[in-house]
Amino acid sequence: MTVARHLVMLIAGVVLAAHCFAREAAANPRADRSHPAPTSREFARCAKHAKGMRAMQHCDSQEVDFQQRQLDRAFAHLIATRPGDRERLEVGQAAWSQRKDAKCMVFSRRRGSLNSLKAMDCFREEIAKRRRELTKFARGERG
Repeated sequence: MTVARHLVMLIAGVVLAAHCFAREAAANPRADRSHPAPTSREFARCAKHAKGMRAMQHCDSQEVDFQQRQLDRAFAHLIATRPGDRERLEVGQAAWSQRKDAKCMVFSRRRGSLNSLKAMDCFREEIAKRRRELTKFARGERG
């Protein structure tokens, strides 16, 4: 093997190890309370038992779907509690969605399964963060 090939393999190993560390933190939320995006119990179980890239991609995909459903519920609740703001809220949500897609699709356009995981993690975290923002806004909280 060439030195460049060894370097690529080393970097891929480091990135995979960091990703696995992040998954372990998600699977054990008590160990890391500062995790940016709370995940479902199902995701924690799935991530804990995932062996290999495809299994991790499956866990991420399921969790993104779950987080999106939660966001949709939070947005519907916000619209229901603030019907006079419907148009403004819909415009804001559409703008947020475009920003999220632009931020996270960068990883999807790159080759390699690690980039696929990065993209799914980005979607999951951005969706969960937006849900928290909408929930706070619905309660009248700022920040």
